[in-house]
Amino acid sequence: MTPVHFGQAGELFGFFHSPTGENRNAAAVVLCGSHGDEMVCTHRTLRELARRLAALGFSVLRFDYHGVGDSLGCDRDPERVSAWSASIAQACDEALRRSGASHLHIFGVRIGALLAPGVASDRTDVASLVLWSPITRGRVFVRELQALNAMSAGAEWEVKPTPALAEGDAEAGGFLLAKETVADLGRIDLLKLTRAPAKRMLLIGRDDLPIDEPLIKHFAALGAEVEQRVALGYAGMMTSRHNAKLPVKVIDQVCDWLTSLEPTFAAATPPLPCSPSTTRDDRGGFAETAFHFGSESRSFGVLTTPISPTKERPAIVMLTIGANPHFGSNGMYVRWARNFSALGFSSLRFDISGIGESEAAPGEAPIQPYPKAAAADIDAALVHLRQKGHKRFVLIGLCSGGYHAFKTAIADPSVVATMIINAQTFDFREGDTLDVTRAHWDTVSAAEQYKKSLFSVDKWKKVLRGGVNLRSVFNVVSARAMGVVKARLARFSAEPKDEGRGAFAGEFEKLCKRGTDVFMVFSTKDPGLDYLNLHAMREIEALAGNPKFKFVEISGPDHTFTPMWSQVELERLVVERLALL
Repeated sequence: MTPVHFGQAGELFGFFHSPTGENRNAAAVVLCGSHGDEMVCTHRTLRELARRLAALGFSVLRFDYHGVGDSLGCDRDPERVSAWSASIAQACDEALRRSGASHLHIFGVRIGALLAPGVASDRTDVASLVLWSPITRGRVFVRELQALNAMSAGAEWEVKPTPALAEGDAEAGGFLLAKETVADLGRIDLLKLTRAPAKRMLLIGRDDLPIDEPLIKHFAALGAEVEQRVALGYAGMMTSRHNAKLPVKVIDQVCDWLTSLEPTFAAATPPLPCSPSTTRDDRGGFAETAFHFGSESRSFGVLTTPISPTKERPAIVMLTIGANPHFGSNGMYVRWARNFSALGFSSLRFDISGIGESEAAPGEAPIQPYPKAAAADIDAALVHLRQKGHKRFVLIGLCSGGYHAFKTAIADPSVVATMIINAQTFDFREGDTLDVTRAHWDTVSAAEQYKKSLFSVDKWKKVLRGGVNLRSVFNVVSARAMGVVKARLARFSAEPKDEGRGAFAGEFEKLCKRGTDVFMVFSTKDPGLDYLNLHAMREIEALAGNPKFKFVEISGPDHTFTPMWSQVELERLVVERLALL
């Protein structure tokens, strides 16, 4: 698995998987993922599919569309849909060039399944097309994203205006679909294709949604041999990251189907050693290098550096958010890294053991936000940066990344600043829950709504008419109230709580005395804030006024800062603190 930058100016990023089995065949496979939160959810599946296909003799390229993931560009660039389609075409060319294959198979999921048929219909080297959960019309895809966003807005986060959104733009689970992108997606209709995308097609339905029957008939009418299957696994893949299940049956079906089309014919070429891949963006003023590092090159990261640094700055290390890959929740780490470069900072975003592109350490399971190997992984990252000439470091992390940033700062004096965002614990122990539970958010949100209702005449009229379940109201409010009472009472006790879990509280003062800048940001309703109230708020309040310490609460966002206004506010706060270093 080799990281590669490709395209006309190296603007696209992906991974090329050389055949690793005993034989290879004449075909290459291009994997086309989805967009936004769906891209994050399907990331591990596409990685595993690529590895399985490589073991069966295929050369495989999986990649990020222009302005998505680690590829250059951004959501505000013009003509996004055309750029994404062009990305697929360039990925096809790159797969053929690197593999020497004579023809292609294309796999697409969701938006990849929407765009790939149009690209394939313009080529003559696509032997087959596999579409998983295909979308017939682009406007349906947009409506689905907007509906999911609307269901969460107001329930999990507050809706607020933001300059990040212009009239006609759409928020899609923490990602932006600009007005032009929404319009261009709405114009895609696979029923208007006039040429078969490929001779052979496999359409795979998902657990909860059958394939559009007119789409199957249309492809068949164009002359394609269409097979239709349904396999379980889509729903399990789209759950919370650390609980997500690989859709093994889907992967098996794709591998079996493609293998049946391609007899192997020669000994496999040994894969090339992994080497760094570099690109640069003169407009943005930065260069990026993707590389493997650490023990047995298990770890993967992307280093962003200013093309023309003006003065020495500490290097920033952005730590994996929960089970999200290195590009961060809502892609924020990519944006931050490139924006930080304009301020003169180099930054490394990388995957902790078993997450994203990094292999799990021996004896550890993948997708663990708090792996035992985390400390060694972070140390390896700092060693690499020291070899590049960096001596001082800023560690930034959200959720489990905040926990790792805190622990590393304690252990390593070269960490001059630690930025901890919505950490759920500061003393993780085996068996602790990994969930930032929806139940917690429902309880908090409902309690807030009921509190507002106390001052509403209409709400009281509804109560008097018997239109409100008072038992339900009592249960919700009392659950939240008990949590608050426990937290407030705990602040009056000097003894560590819960078998010593409060022992970490004194570390904040120790860090500040050592000269390490400690910056903490929490969403007002985040479960981690209750944890701090229970174990450390007295010590945090005692640091008020210390120039090396700052604690900020933001009212309105959810745990991962999904609403775009909150992403803008969080980045503003982080940049403001960086300016002091």
